[in-house]
Amino acid sequence: MLPVRNHRTSWHRRVAAALSIVLGLGALPGGMPGARAQGFFDRPVEQLSKARLVELLIIALYEKVFSHGIFTFFPPLPVAASKVSPTYGSLTPLPVAVDSNCAGAAGAVIHPSGDFAYLSGGVGSPGKLCGFRIDPVTSALTSIAGTPVSIGSNPGAVAIEPSGKYLFAVGGTAHNVSVFAIDPATGTPAAVAGSPFDTGGTGPSSVVVDRAGRFVFVGNNLGSVPVPGSFAGSVAVFALNRATGALTHVPGSPFAMDRVFGDSANSLALTPDGHFLFVGGVGVTTFAVNATSGALAHVTEIAGVYPAGLAVEPTGRFLYVPDSNQYVVRGYAIGTTGHLTPVGTPPTFGAPTGLSSRGITILNDLLYVANTYTDSIYGFRINGGTGALAPVAGSPFSAVGRPYAPAGHAPLNPSVRIDAGDYFIGTYGVLGGQPPYNWTVEAGALPPGLSLDATGVVWGTVGGSGPYTFSAKVVDGLGASDTQTKTLAVSGGVSGSPAVPVVEFYNHGLDHYFITWVTDEIAKLDAGTTIKGWTRTGKTFPVYTAAQTNTSPVCRYYIPPGLGDSHFFGRGTTECVATGQKNPSFLLEDPSFMHVFLPVAGVCPANTLQVYRVFSNRPDANHRYMTDKAVRDQMVALGWLAEGDGPDLVVMCAPAS
Repeated sequence: MLPVRNHRTSWHRRVAAALSIVLGLGALPGGMPGARAQGFFDRPVEQLSKARLVELLIIALYEKVFSHGIFTFFPPLPVAASKVSPTYGSLTPLPVAVDSNCAGAAGAVIHPSGDFAYLSGGVGSPGKLCGFRIDPVTSALTSIAGTPVSIGSNPGAVAIEPSGKYLFAVGGTAHNVSVFAIDPATGTPAAVAGSPFDTGGTGPSSVVVDRAGRFVFVGNNLGSVPVPGSFAGSVAVFALNRATGALTHVPGSPFAMDRVFGDSANSLALTPDGHFLFVGGVGVTTFAVNATSGALAHVTEIAGVYPAGLAVEPTGRFLYVPDSNQYVVRGYAIGTTGHLTPVGTPPTFGAPTGLSSRGITILNDLLYVANTYTDSIYGFRINGGTGALAPVAGSPFSAVGRPYAPAGHAPLNPSVRIDAGDYFIGTYGVLGGQPPYNWTVEAGALPPGLSLDATGVVWGTVGGSGPYTFSAKVVDGLGASDTQTKTLAVSGGVSGSPAVPVVEFYNHGLDHYFITWVTDEIAKLDAGTTIKGWTRTGKTFPVYTAAQTNTSPVCRYYIPPGLGDSHFFGRGTTECVATGQKNPSFLLEDPSFMHVFLPVAGVCPANTLQVYRVFSNRPDANHRYMTDKAVRDQMVALGWLAEGDGPDLVVMCAPAS
């Protein structure tokens, strides 16, 4: 069995995402570490669910001043992490990490596990590869033992192949690419035999790996013998030896850019299926990739564009290019032959970013562009139908330093809340095994309008109403397989959905209560293997999982360690917004986890049940919810505080059945 990887090792932890931005981590009850499963992945199959994706973005920062054509770097260079709201696209800064060894950071990548982040930097020779462990609860970054390690001088981008086994870092003026094997337990990189490997060109600055983990592509800014008056570069294509990590040029490598067109090769992006490679330099060039040999065949090019990075969104339908000449983000629809067609009106991302060649990243349907010279990050939402970009609320976001190289990682959670009519993208994550990974739906059904493609991306415009549970099967390149069950709950669809029971659990060791209607969460709490110490109290009450006539959404916040390591369920938009504003460290897991009715002056509508809420009034904050007033009064006698409206202090009203 292949343990499917898309969450951290315990139920209360979220996956990190990096863009030189790190994903925000959430929590479910208990804070108990999960057991490690053995197998190809040697990882836990999954953590318990979060209601909606929460992502983490990490950004490599540097200080540099352009003076008379020379860039001067000033260490130490911080690494910044931001919590990403998938609902709103907003960024919440987290504490920065500082490592002077990576001054002049030029590349960033997050390990498929979400446990580690790596940055390339260091001015002069040698360059440095710095590694950071991402704290599973706080997202704090701490240096990995044994790092930094030396890489080629004046380094560029870094990349990790899909299984997480090998990391690749290019050395700009060293004209090579270094390869490291990553220790899955510690994250420590160790150079493989024969590393570094010559790229056959000059000034390599970009690197990508195909989803099969077979081919590594490196962009050389100049060819091995530059043509006078031309900036034509080349693309080196290597075959990866999966047993040793060694790289070997495929026949014909490096492949020259168009010498007449005069293009360099400082940015690269692959379609998820690996059919097309896009190269940015003085324009954007499309190459078709031979699936057997890895050889490149020229398709077309677009002139008049000056890429400050390239990125393909997860479904492989759109390419995005920050244009450092016009300071706009250009979008293109990718045709079946690799030809590009402009889409939408390119939005601005501020003042010029100069030579920021890797300043873009995409997390599902959210796109972020780093603007080095304005110390800001611009966020956009991708329209799934047209590919057009719309700024997210609050964009641009201030950076604590000069953002340069972003990286992202945002796997699909086991339980996700979606609003009917929304465009949705969620990506499965796997760690270990042997790529490529191919996904299919094995049992159950996705909500209407959504589909699961072979690369593990769930996407489409959501229809239907209520929870949809399905099992997806992944098969790796050696035929090993595993399955994983997800629940996608659709809100706001057709009214009349039946109510479902919310089940209450209690942890005696923590003296904490927790409620959930999500079947996957209930099953894991009942099993007591991944998350220990939780038992049913026997108390339940009904709620709706989708909006009904006159109902109000109930949000779910995670209260981080130090403040409770528990959850708060807020009734109505007003209380939820106020809670987030008053407690910025709280993590909004779902703005509409369930739906109930609200009381008026403490009076519930006819044919509904009064719901009471009590607060522990302790440093480890916890709340309990119940429909039995006698139980509420017992909790108050124990020192808990009753909350709500009217003389009976009613907080919400549940459907009678």
